[in-house]
Amino acid sequence: AGRTTDYTQAMVTLLNATVNVGSSTARGPRTARFTGQVIAQPMSQGGDSGSLIVDGSENRAVGILFAGSSMATIFTPIDVVLAALNITF
Repeated sequence: AGRTTDYTQAMVTLLNATVNVGSSTARGPRTARFTGQVIAQPMSQGGDSGSLIVDGSENRAVGILFAGSSMATIFTPIDVVLAALNITF
């Protein structure tokens, strides 16, 4: 459940997406590129980043919410997150 939105639902619209994210830093504007992301219909709001994304039909974790807007929600696949944290089951 998202901190802001609580429980929401959406359909995945794109797998293996490359996303450029702009931000303001002390050194000026920067752009970071993230590959291998999943894009879903909009289902998040500010404060929801880091929320667990779950496949409701199988009740299993599929990703961690990364970013969102009124047009889409972006999440990192859970296997990528687990590998980055060196977590195995």
